[in-house]
Amino acid sequence: MTGTILHEQGLVRVRRCRHGVYAYLTTDYYIGRSLDLYGEYSEGEVDFFRHAIRPGQTVLDIGANIGAHTIPLARLAGESGSVLAFEPQRRLFQLLCANVALNALGNVHAYPSAVGYGEAEIAMPRIDYARPNNFGGLGPSMAVDGRSDPVAQISVDSLALQACHFMKVDVEGMENEVVAGATDTIARLRSVLYLECNRGPRAAELIARVLELDYRLYWHCPNLFSPDNFFATKENVFGPVKSPNIICVPKERPQNVPNLIEIRHPDDPRPF
Repeated sequence: MTGTILHEQGLVRVRRCRHGVYAYLTTDYYIGRSLDLYGEYSEGEVDFFRHAIRPGQTVLDIGANIGAHTIPLARLAGESGSVLAFEPQRRLFQLLCANVALNALGNVHAYPSAVGYGEAEIAMPRIDYARPNNFGGLGPSMAVDGRSDPVAQISVDSLALQACHFMKVDVEGMENEVVAGATDTIARLRSVLYLECNRGPRAAELIARVLELDYRLYWHCPNLFSPDNFFATKENVFGPVKSPNIICVPKERPQNVPNLIEIRHPDDPRPF
C-alpha cells in the first residue's frame, strides 16, 4: 500500500514512494522528511529531468545523498544507459547503495567519493545522525569541534568519460570546484549541466565560469513542496522553500527551456 512503512530500524525507515522503494533517515530535515510526508523529494526537479534525459544516456549525479534523485535518473536513462552517483558521507552512501539495490537498478555505479578540482584527500565532518539536521547541507568545511573523517576526492576529468549527456551537481557551495575539475570533459562532450546555485557570492563565480564555457544558463527554482505529491498530503511543512538551480545548455544546441529566466551576466538577480 502506498505510504505504508515497509520496515523501520533505528533512524532508518523504508517506504514505497513515487519512484520506488526508499530507505531514508527520519532525522533528516529535508530529504528524509519529504520522503516520509510526501513520498517524493523536489519533484519539480524530476519534471525537468524527464525532458532532458533519454534512454541510453550517461548521467552523473554528483552529491547523490541517499539517491532520492539517483533512482528516477536511473529509470530515465534505462537499462541501456548508466548513472554514476557520488556521495562522500559514509552513512548517506550506505543508504544510496541500499536504495539502488532495493530498486534492482543495475545501471547505477555508486562511488563513496567527493568530486572537486583535482585528486586529493579532504575532511568530511563526522556527523551525529541521531540529531535532526539537514544532512545534505553539510560539506567539507563544516566539521564540528574538529571532528572529521578523510575522504578521497576525484575530478570528473580524471574519469576520462567517453560519454556524459547530463551532469547534476549538488555539493553545498562546491559546484564551482566540480565544474573546474570537469572543464576538459565539458569541452569534449558538451553535457547539459544542472547545478545547484545557492551560495551568495559563490553563485556569481559559478555562473561566470559556466558562461565562459559557451553555455546559455537559465534559472530553475521549483518549490520543494508539491500539492500533487505522491501521498496526497495537503500540509506544506516547507513553506516557500525552493530548490535554486541553473540549467546550462551548450549554445550550439537547440534551446528547449520555455518560460524560464535566462541568466546573461553573473550579477543578474535571482528570481526569488
